[in-house]
Amino acid sequence: MSIRKASHAGSWYSNNPQELDGQLSEWLNHAKYTHGPAKAIISPHAGYYYCGATAAFAYKHINPDLVDTVFILGPSHHYRLSGCALTQTSEYETPLYNLTIDQEINNELHKSGKFEWMSRKTDEDEHSIEMQLSFLAKVMESKKGNFKVVPIMVGNTSSEKEKMYGEMLAKYFLRPKTLFIISSDFCHWGDRFGYTYFDQSFGEIWKSIESLDKMGMDLIEKLEPVDFKSYLRQYDNTICGNHPISVFLNLIKSIDNRESFKMKFVDYSQSSKCRNRRDSSVSYASASLVNLQRHHGYHGFIGHHDKEKLLVLVNVLRAKLRNAGWVLNTLKSQLNPAKRLNFLAAEWDGFGISRSPEASKFVKELASSLLFSEPGGRNLARVRGYLNHPGQLGKNGVGHLRLVRAICRQSGRRAFQEQSTALIYIFFIISIFAIISIILQADEKKIANRRK
Repeated sequence: MSIRKASHAGSWYSNNPQELDGQLSEWLNHAKYTHGPAKAIISPHAGYYYCGATAAFAYKHINPDLVDTVFILGPSHHYRLSGCALTQTSEYETPLYNLTIDQEINNELHKSGKFEWMSRKTDEDEHSIEMQLSFLAKVMESKKGNFKVVPIMVGNTSSEKEKMYGEMLAKYFLRPKTLFIISSDFCHWGDRFGYTYFDQSFGEIWKSIESLDKMGMDLIEKLEPVDFKSYLRQYDNTICGNHPISVFLNLIKSIDNRESFKMKFVDYSQSSKCRNRRDSSVSYASASLVNLQRHHGYHGFIGHHDKEKLLVLVNVLRAKLRNAGWVLNTLKSQLNPAKRLNFLAAEWDGFGISRSPEASKFVKELASSLLFSEPGGRNLARVRGYLNHPGQLGKNGVGHLRLVRAICRQSGRRAFQEQSTALIYIFFIISIFAIISIILQADEKKIANRRK
């Protein structure tokens, strides 16, 4: 068994598993989920000190329950290559755990005659693929040992070759559990990079760089490879992963249902703010591609890991309510369903529960039903059992939503019935006391009249 060593661990990122895990967790916890679950991402590949926070925004959108194969397309920074190359190793090392190469796909691609093999030295010298591995290992930790990777080094490819490779890889992309990672930094600005484009109308150099990058990002979001190539020819922006990006744009262009895919950039940063010609910087951007057709409406997937976090969230909120002196049934009667969901929102983002905006209401209704159901009640047991069921929520999203709403309605009706019954009892008891009081007062008057 041959293993590619994590050659940049200890310099570009921590080689201490505990320290690295903590850093990755912190970045991922601070990143926001806005456009997912991802079918593909664009992520930077600089040292984690510089780009870790931005890379986390891309990886935040990966749902491990939807992935069993990961293609990683990274540019070649050191090896002269006019096509694409594959690894000859069986595993890629990370400080967290090793990732297994999909040998079947690897050999299938090589047999096409369009891919060459990387030497071990070439493989380990290149950082663009390696810098994706630890983030991938972290977000896929619940599926450790149950997914494989296909690393592809992309050279200085022509437009014709990018089209060819895109078309070749499309069949793998269309497999339901395949994820693509495109490794790229954006503008490398400064004399040391040989690139100093500056549009003075923006005043500051860093603002000019940002505008230039976002012009390219807008074209990538349109998923049009020809327009992106025209932009590169016009501005010569030093986007080091422009060839992997172009291969991927051609992949999307080649498939029949390309209109159902939407790319969106979810974060952008620069290593420093350039203010004069002596300064330099590298830009970083993260993007997520979503299949809108597959994840329409409430068809958002919630993995087992997120179910556990959802239960923790509910328990934390229950404790906070009790500590504040609230009685759950009383609070439930005072909050309508919409207010209950708003109540949850204050604590929601801190738990990093993956969900698409479309699925958000569905998941919050689950949490609301859990939070405002009586501890020993049948409805609470039903929802807990539903969450603890192995697998994913969302395969029949509309049906799930109806179930949750029915549970919420039943809980609401029972709460109303319980309150109504309690009011009847109270009214009955008060009436008895009132009648007794009237009788006693009448007796007192009779006694008083007799004395007179």
